[in-house]
Amino acid sequence: MLIEIAGSRVAPLCSTYFNVIGDEVDWGEITVLFAGSGQQWDGAAFFPQRSAGGGPLDNPNARLGLRKLEERLDDNHLVLNEGHFFDKWGRRMKIEEVEQ
Repeated sequence: MLIEIAGSRVAPLCSTYFNVIGDEVDWGEITVLFAGSGQQWDGAAFFPQRSAGGGPLDNPNARLGLRKLEERLDDNHLVLNEGHFFDKWGRRMKIEEVEQ
């Protein structure tokens, strides 16, 4: 999920899913992938999921899971804290509630 960050406000921009095999991910390669979105983004959130058997989800289940996540995030941006949230330089971030 790509995120716009403007002061104390965050907003989801777009989302997709992809498979990661192994446990090493290069941030530079990820940002190249994100460049293909055409969005100007400030943060990215990842929500890893596995199939019941421990492998990658099939496409229908991945789409369904992503749609449910988008709905939850639209209702409450604190859902970002349930995943792995990073700024555009790859530094971990956390959303905190602020009074407006």
